[in-house]
Amino acid sequence: LELSCFIQAGRAHARPRLPPPALVMARLSVVALLASIAVAGARSANGLDPKPRPDLEEWKEGKAKAAAAKEAVAAREKKTAAVSKVVEMLESLQAKILAEGEVEAKTYEKFSCFCKDTTKERVEAIQKGEDNAAALSATIEELSSQRDGHDEAIQEAEETIAALKKEQAEADAARAATKK
Repeated sequence: LELSCFIQAGRAHARPRLPPPALVMARLSVVALLASIAVAGARSANGLDPKPRPDLEEWKEGKAKAAAAKEAVAAREKKTAAVSKVVEMLESLQAKILAEGEVEAKTYEKFSCFCKDTTKERVEAIQKGEDNAAALSATIEELSSQRDGHDEAIQEAEETIAALKKEQAEADAARAATKK
């Protein structure tokens, strides 16, 4: 450590100067690296290394196996993706059909209610018309019989009028004959 002097309120003080943090970190990194190299060397010298390093052929075989495994996984994912796509499409179709079915059910319910209401109204109108027709037929029968009676009275009145006109004409002729 270096000592630096500075003046504070007219007095000189000695204060230790600290290295910058980056320098401290660099020194610690070097110490840690050297320690890990020493430990690794000691382990391999004592036979404590769990995995010995592979030679070139073993390394190539390992890489080939890893590539084959990766390709197998990709092929399986490709097949699975196709099946997943079909399943997704079927689920989408099912949802669409269910939605259309609900719409159709609502439409059917609305139409069914319309038919029931309309049928009920028409049945009531037909029944009312039939009842009205029966009443009107009875009224026609009654008025027809009354008309027959009135026709007879009219016939008698016309005969009486004709007879009275004939008598009047005879009386007018007899009076005219007596006046002369």
